[in-house]
Amino acid sequence: MIARYQILDCACTTAGSHLYHVRCLKDGIPALLKVPNAQHILPAQLSRFQREYDALQSDDIPGLIKPVALVNEDGRPAMVLEDLAGEPLESVLNRHRPDVPTCLRLGSELARILAGLHAAHIIHRDIRPANFMLCLQQGMQQQQLRLLDLSRAAFETQEVAVPGNDLPGDWAYVSPEQTGRMHRPLDYRTDFYSLGVLFYRMLTGQLPFAASDPLEWTHCHIARSPPPPRDIAPEVPQPVSDIVMRLLAKLPEDRYQSAHGLEADLDRCLAQWQTAGRIESFPLGTEDVSDRFHIPHKLYGRDQEIATLLDAFNRMAASGQPALVTVSGYSGIGKSSLVYELQRPIVRERGYFIAGKFDQYQRDIPYATITQAFRELVQQLLAESEARIAGWRQQIQAAVGVNGQLIVDVLPQVELIIGKQAPVPALPPTEAQHRFRMVFRQFIAVFTSQAHPLVLFLDDLQWVDAASLALIEHVLTHPDTRYLLLIGAYRDNEVGAAHPLNTSLEAIRAQGATVIDIRLAPLAAAHLNRLVADTLHAETVSCAPLTRLVWERTEGNPFFFTQFLQALHQ
Repeated sequence: MIARYQILDCACTTAGSHLYHVRCLKDGIPALLKVPNAQHILPAQLSRFQREYDALQSDDIPGLIKPVALVNEDGRPAMVLEDLAGEPLESVLNRHRPDVPTCLRLGSELARILAGLHAAHIIHRDIRPANFMLCLQQGMQQQQLRLLDLSRAAFETQEVAVPGNDLPGDWAYVSPEQTGRMHRPLDYRTDFYSLGVLFYRMLTGQLPFAASDPLEWTHCHIARSPPPPRDIAPEVPQPVSDIVMRLLAKLPEDRYQSAHGLEADLDRCLAQWQTAGRIESFPLGTEDVSDRFHIPHKLYGRDQEIATLLDAFNRMAASGQPALVTVSGYSGIGKSSLVYELQRPIVRERGYFIAGKFDQYQRDIPYATITQAFRELVQQLLAESEARIAGWRQQIQAAVGVNGQLIVDVLPQVELIIGKQAPVPALPPTEAQHRFRMVFRQFIAVFTSQAHPLVLFLDDLQWVDAASLALIEHVLTHPDTRYLLLIGAYRDNEVGAAHPLNTSLEAIRAQGATVIDIRLAPLAAAHLNRLVADTLHAETVSCAPLTRLVWERTEGNPFFFTQFLQALHQ
């Protein structure tokens, strides 16, 4: 019994809660009771449960299960919901594969639910069968989908997903940008990818990918393309297969841009099937018009620079020889955006990409930015399976030996992998620095191998501290360093001839290490005109006058250019 409700049986389990069939002890009325599946409810979870209750109460979003009351018993919240007769969609799909018209009808319902969420600026972030129930409508023999869970939903922001933060509920349904390896803001289009995975499973009876751990799932979602549904199930009409593959596009710009456009294509397929028993090909997305102002998160006019960066990575991954690539240019010129283009090729090679950013106010904290980058890597490791963590534990302990405490001092999270470490003996300052550089290089070597090359991106090198510069020089020039690509970005207008960075770069070159320099110039108006045309979904010719006006005011600086466009739109 919970809060004056007698529990009859468990209806189903969603991503975040258990649903029980209950009866009110006061009036005997049946209902559903939703209880968080965590044993101990933290204040943040309580707040999230309250937000989920508020969102489910919305009358403007079709297909949501409606809450009746929010109750609390001894600090454990529960949601009283309207009673529903039905079955979890997960159970339905486990039992049998729906036929094509049923898949189209369910897909259209799912698109309608997403349209309501997105109109309210809510991103669901966890579209999968466990969060839906196939219900029998009262007085009718027709089934209808109801969304049961909004526990991972969030209002739209421009936040970029970071590996290790807010781990996905089910890796099979995660979008590429949700993995945290794309350096892209999460917007509503992440739900279309997850819906594509669900639709793929409904049509074929299997998931697009199979994997066993987060790194493998990330590789699948970012670097691999699944076979089209029609190749798995020949009875799936070509237009339906094409719709699913459009949903599963790696880049959000290549997916559907509105739930309305998706629903229109699905309804057209269903209408053809019902009238003719087949579906003829037609151009997809004719009604797919977004109501959002989206500036594409892709690079324009940097093909040569991208090729140089990719070549440096490929040569490092093939030969094992470490290399340094410097990317220079004014603030806002696109240095970071260029470097983050490497993330997909790195994942394709099953490598690691980590990044840190120097701060002009933290130059007195040695190694702060480098340890910030490796903190991100440790968080990725902690998300892997117990077997893989045990393997990392063995490798790290073998690499650092009796000096493990030196790593734990700058990276406390490492203690979660290798456990408590013995204190290290004190040394004079100079010897202590040499020891730390040696141990940290050995620690880095754990993550640099032919199977898993490592790319370390350090941004804003114009503010680098002396200790970090010495460590970079030591690691890049040591003969034992393998399979490491270090990329450093800096504002060249803030690095004069006497800057310590230039001295270190010359020293690294003098010792025979590979150093590649990329300097970014402002973009030409023609490249930015392509960006404007893609943003406005218009012809380049009609966009040229607007592009010229903005280009003249921003002098081809891509960041200032996009900010100017945002300001004009607002």
